[in-house]
Amino acid sequence: MDSASYSERKQIAANALPPLQEAVPPSARRKIALAFANFFRNNQTYWNVGQGEDAVEKALKKLSVSHGEDFGAYPTTDQLLDYMQRPELLDEQFLDCVEYAMEAAAGLALFDREVSWKATHEVWGSLRRDVNRIFTMSGAGYELTDISTIVPKSSDALHSQVIEPALLLTRRPGFASTNECYMKAIDCLRKGDTKEACTNARRALESALKTIAKQQGDWKGKGGAALSDKAQLKELIQAALASRLLPSSWEATFNGFRPFLESTVPSVTNPPSHGSAEPLVVPKEIAEFAIASVAAVLVLLIERST
Repeated sequence: MDSASYSERKQIAANALPPLQEAVPPSARRKIALAFANFFRNNQTYWNVGQGEDAVEKALKKLSVSHGEDFGAYPTTDQLLDYMQRPELLDEQFLDCVEYAMEAAAGLALFDREVSWKATHEVWGSLRRDVNRIFTMSGAGYELTDISTIVPKSSDALHSQVIEPALLLTRRPGFASTNECYMKAIDCLRKGDTKEACTNARRALESALKTIAKQQGDWKGKGGAALSDKAQLKELIQAALASRLLPSSWEATFNGFRPFLESTVPSVTNPPSHGSAEPLVVPKEIAEFAIASVAAVLVLLIERST
């Protein structure tokens, strides 16, 4: 593991990492703030670059709008570092600070003209790995991606084997909408909006199927008509099976999985039935299951389509 100390390597070797949790321990918060402080302090040449200063200012203004915190007309990274160490910040607010601080760091790296872009990008990448190492060693169930977005982790194995591949594949040309919907699903899950997490997971799957249909050009909708841009999940799945995107020998297996895709994911996104007084509540475990399941299907479909 990058930059791991002796005690950390010993802890990893003994398989003694703490279990994943939603909270970010105070010690982890301090270490992450220090990692950013070191980055900004050790790369002071960035401050002589106007565009680099703009990157910091833009990131801090986004945080100001998001949290209602006034950083002044010309916000600085010192203000950000002071703010992110406030003990009263909720975990969600602290994680927002990490994302915006990483956005500022990435922007600075892109605009340093005194060393090569490759070198500055590697420094920024090292910072990201340091943050993720701190998350791992503290048991905080989060990972900072290479696009400065934090995603929750309910399981290390599930994240590395399913979620990460889905995020990577949906960055391929044509799948921008899929990636956007899936990232929204993950963000909603992190913020506790489980219903919207499921809604966006379903939209991501629908978007991926529509993209593949356009790329292949021979998918048919109901009654053999051209597939509509407004087609929903059930029709899209039927079109995918009819198009032989999957081998015929897999059809029975996929048909067995289809009831979940057609009912479980959409059902938790539908509004309560007429006359129902209780709003729909989606348990966190169901939302996690939906997001992980959709990720696995996205990987399968996109890999089979290329």
